[in-house]
Amino acid sequence: MPRELPCETSVREAMTAFFDQDTHRIEHTLQVTSYAKELLESFPGANPEIVVFAALLHDIGIKPAEEKHGTSAPRFQEMEGPPVAKAILAEAAAGHAVISAVADIVGHHHTPGVVDTVEFRIVYDSDWLVNLPDVYDLASQTSTELTRIIDQVFLTNPGRTRAKAMYLPSRKGTS
Repeated sequence: MPRELPCETSVREAMTAFFDQDTHRIEHTLQVTSYAKELLESFPGANPEIVVFAALLHDIGIKPAEEKHGTSAPRFQEMEGPPVAKAILAEAAAGHAVISAVADIVGHHHTPGVVDTVEFRIVYDSDWLVNLPDVYDLASQTSTELTRIIDQVFLTNPGRTRAKAMYLPSRKGTS
Protein backbone atom coordinates (compact mmCIF):
# COMPACT_ATOMS: atom_id res chain seq x y z
CA MET A 1 0.00 0.00 0.00
CA PRO A 2 1.34 3.47 -0.78
CA ARG A 3 2.29 5.54 2.23
CA GLU A 4 -0.17 8.28 1.34
CA LEU A 5 -3.26 7.63 -0.74
CA PRO A 6 -4.70 10.21 -3.13
CA CYS A 7 -7.07 12.43 -1.13
CA GLU A 8 -5.84 11.02 2.21
CA THR A 9 -4.32 14.30 3.38
CA SER A 10 -7.45 16.28 2.55
CA VAL A 11 -9.72 13.71 4.24
CA ARG A 12 -7.50 13.66 7.35
CA GLU A 13 -7.41 17.48 7.45
CA ALA A 14 -11.21 17.66 7.02
CA MET A 15 -11.72 15.17 9.86
CA THR A 16 -9.36 17.16 12.09
CA ALA A 17 -11.11 20.44 11.25
CA PHE A 18 -14.53 18.85 11.81
CA PHE A 19 -13.57 17.64 15.30
CA ASP A 20 -11.96 21.05 15.93
CA GLN A 21 -10.52 21.07 19.47
CA ASP A 22 -11.64 17.52 20.35
CA THR A 23 -8.12 16.10 20.53
CA HIS A 24 -9.37 12.86 22.08
CA ARG A 25 -11.51 12.11 19.00
CA ILE A 26 -8.75 13.14 16.62
CA GLU A 27 -6.14 10.98 18.38
CA HIS A 28 -8.56 8.04 18.56
CA THR A 29 -9.26 8.33 14.84
CA LEU A 30 -5.59 8.54 13.91
CA GLN A 31 -4.83 5.50 16.07
CA VAL A 32 -7.66 3.52 14.44
CA THR A 33 -6.35 4.56 11.03
CA SER A 34 -2.85 3.42 11.92
CA TYR A 35 -4.14 -0.02 12.95
CA ALA A 36 -6.31 -0.18 9.82
CA LYS A 37 -3.25 0.40 7.64
CA GLU A 38 -1.40 -2.30 9.58
CA LEU A 39 -4.22 -4.85 9.25
CA LEU A 40 -4.70 -3.92 5.60
CA GLU A 41 -1.33 -5.49 4.84
CA SER A 42 -2.85 -8.91 5.64
CA PHE A 43 -5.60 -8.42 3.05
CA PRO A 44 -4.09 -7.76 -0.39
CA GLY A 45 -7.53 -7.82 -2.04
CA ALA A 46 -8.97 -5.07 0.14
CA ASN A 47 -9.43 -1.57 -1.24
CA PRO A 48 -6.97 0.70 0.63
CA GLU A 49 -8.96 3.87 -0.11
CA ILE A 50 -12.12 2.44 1.42
CA VAL A 51 -10.26 1.16 4.49
CA VAL A 52 -8.24 4.31 5.16
CA PHE A 53 -11.07 6.76 4.46
CA ALA A 54 -13.55 4.72 6.53
CA ALA A 55 -11.05 4.59 9.40
CA LEU A 56 -10.52 8.34 9.19
CA LEU A 57 -14.27 9.00 9.16
CA HIS A 58 -15.73 6.14 11.21
CA ASP A 59 -16.63 8.37 14.19
CA ILE A 60 -17.50 11.50 12.22
CA GLY A 61 -21.14 11.13 13.29
CA ILE A 62 -20.35 11.72 16.97
CA LYS A 63 -20.46 15.50 16.83
CA PRO A 64 -23.75 15.81 14.90
CA ALA A 65 -25.27 13.03 17.05
CA GLU A 66 -24.45 14.98 20.20
CA GLU A 67 -25.77 18.20 18.68
CA LYS A 68 -29.02 16.73 17.30
CA HIS A 69 -29.78 13.95 19.80
CA GLY A 70 -27.87 14.96 22.92
CA THR A 71 -25.91 11.72 22.87
CA SER A 72 -23.19 9.97 20.91
CA ALA A 73 -24.90 6.60 21.25
CA PRO A 74 -23.82 4.22 18.47
CA ARG A 75 -27.15 4.27 16.63
CA PHE A 76 -27.05 8.06 16.39
CA GLN A 77 -23.40 8.05 15.27
CA GLU A 78 -24.34 5.58 12.55
CA MET A 79 -27.33 7.70 11.53
CA GLU A 80 -25.53 11.05 11.43
CA GLY A 81 -22.12 9.98 10.14
CA PRO A 82 -22.77 8.98 6.51
CA PRO A 83 -23.93 12.41 5.24
CA VAL A 84 -20.87 14.08 6.78
CA ALA A 85 -18.55 11.39 5.41
CA LYS A 86 -20.07 11.72 1.93
CA ALA A 87 -19.63 15.49 1.96
CA ILE A 88 -15.99 15.26 3.08
CA LEU A 89 -15.17 12.61 0.48
CA ALA A 90 -16.96 14.49 -2.30
CA GLU A 91 -14.99 17.62 -1.42
CA ALA A 92 -11.80 15.53 -1.53
CA ALA A 93 -12.77 14.26 -5.01
CA ALA A 94 -13.02 10.61 -4.01
CA GLY A 95 -14.76 8.33 -6.48
CA HIS A 96 -18.47 7.51 -6.21
CA ALA A 97 -17.91 3.82 -5.41
CA VAL A 98 -15.45 4.70 -2.65
CA ILE A 99 -17.82 7.32 -1.19
CA SER A 100 -20.69 4.82 -1.17
CA ALA A 101 -18.64 2.03 0.44
CA VAL A 102 -17.18 4.35 3.08
CA ALA A 103 -20.61 5.75 3.93
CA ASP A 104 -21.92 2.19 4.39
CA ILE A 105 -19.09 1.38 6.80
CA VAL A 106 -19.49 4.66 8.72
CA GLY A 107 -23.24 4.00 8.92
CA HIS A 108 -22.76 0.55 10.44
CA HIS A 109 -19.38 0.62 12.15
CA HIS A 110 -20.89 -0.50 15.47
CA THR A 111 -23.14 -3.11 13.86
CA PRO A 112 -21.20 -6.08 12.48
CA GLY A 113 -22.97 -8.23 9.93
CA VAL A 114 -24.93 -5.48 8.19
CA VAL A 115 -21.99 -4.64 5.93
CA ASP A 116 -20.00 -7.79 5.31
CA THR A 117 -16.90 -6.74 3.42
CA VAL A 118 -13.25 -7.22 4.20
CA GLU A 119 -12.91 -3.43 4.37
CA PHE A 120 -15.62 -3.27 7.06
CA ARG A 121 -13.97 -6.04 9.08
CA ILE A 122 -10.59 -4.28 8.97
CA VAL A 123 -12.06 -0.98 10.20
CA TYR A 124 -14.21 -2.73 12.83
CA ASP A 125 -11.23 -4.62 14.24
CA SER A 126 -9.04 -1.51 14.15
CA ASP A 127 -11.61 0.40 16.19
CA TRP A 128 -11.74 -2.46 18.70
CA LEU A 129 -7.96 -2.50 19.01
CA VAL A 130 -8.27 1.02 20.40
CA ASN A 131 -11.56 0.59 22.28
CA LEU A 132 -11.03 -2.78 23.99
CA PRO A 133 -9.54 -1.33 27.21
CA ASP A 134 -12.33 1.26 27.41
CA VAL A 135 -15.14 -1.28 27.01
CA TYR A 136 -13.75 -4.15 29.10
CA ASP A 137 -12.00 -3.89 32.45
CA LEU A 138 -8.88 -5.63 31.20
CA ALA A 139 -7.19 -5.57 34.60
CA SER A 140 -9.89 -7.82 36.04
CA GLN A 141 -9.74 -10.36 33.21
CA THR A 142 -7.68 -13.54 33.34
CA SER A 143 -5.78 -14.45 30.21
CA THR A 144 -8.38 -17.12 29.47
CA GLU A 145 -11.24 -14.64 29.84
CA LEU A 146 -9.47 -12.02 27.76
CA THR A 147 -8.69 -14.56 25.04
CA ARG A 148 -12.38 -15.50 24.94
CA ILE A 149 -13.39 -11.82 24.68
CA ILE A 150 -10.91 -11.17 21.87
CA ASP A 151 -12.02 -14.29 19.99
CA GLN A 152 -15.66 -13.17 20.24
CA VAL A 153 -15.22 -9.47 19.47
CA PHE A 154 -12.76 -9.42 16.59
CA LEU A 155 -13.84 -10.36 13.07
CA THR A 156 -10.48 -11.15 11.47
CA ASN A 157 -7.64 -13.44 12.41
CA PRO A 158 -5.06 -10.64 11.98
CA GLY A 159 -7.19 -8.46 14.28
CA ARG A 160 -7.35 -11.20 16.90
CA THR A 161 -3.63 -11.84 16.61
CA ARG A 162 -2.82 -8.15 17.03
CA ALA A 163 -5.19 -7.80 20.00
CA LYS A 164 -3.63 -10.80 21.73
CA ALA A 165 -0.14 -9.41 21.10
CA MET A 166 -1.20 -6.07 22.57
CA TYR A 167 -3.24 -7.18 25.55
CA LEU A 168 -2.16 -10.68 26.59
CA PRO A 169 1.65 -10.59 27.04
CA SER A 170 1.52 -9.20 30.56
CA ARG A 171 -1.07 -11.76 31.69
CA LYS A 172 -0.18 -14.62 33.98
CA GLY A 173 -2.18 -17.72 34.53
CA THR A 174 -5.62 -18.74 33.41
CA SER A 175 -7.55 -18.40 36.63
